[in-house]
Amino acid sequence: MLKTKYLFVGSTGCGKTSLIFALLDQYDPNMRIIPTQGMTCHGTYIDLPGNYCDNPDCYSILSVCSQQVQFVVLVVGADQRSMLMPEGFSHLFIRPVIGVITKIDELNANCERAELWHRRAGVSGPIYSVSARTGAGIVSLRQFLENDE
Repeated sequence: MLKTKYLFVGSTGCGKTSLIFALLDQYDPNMRIIPTQGMTCHGTYIDLPGNYCDNPDCYSILSVCSQQVQFVVLVVGADQRSMLMPEGFSHLFIRPVIGVITKIDELNANCERAELWHRRAGVSGPIYSVSARTGAGIVSLRQFLENDE
């Protein structure tokens, strides 16, 4: 039987890779996070480049990648100034979509706006607010993912 996989999707710089490292208890605030260049598997977590989400020409790639996972984790940074995903974006996926708001500890964080963007993108499931740096919300998100395996 295949391990359950979770596909992390979000714009460039929203914190997908840092979030994955935090979920794996491997996050170090001093580490240099290099932007993901291609599909990268970290155990049961699949990290995709942000430009797949930022570029509508790549939406078919997102849709195909999501077919082999249990959940799609749609990530929005609380510090993002704009939302590149269109309304109803989550309907690209045949799997359930949960939302994660990252960078909640940033000075210019706006969690309410990030939650609104998730809802506009079509996320009807839970939305978790987390910080890879402080660890806030990471345990709750990890428990949700582990309980659904």
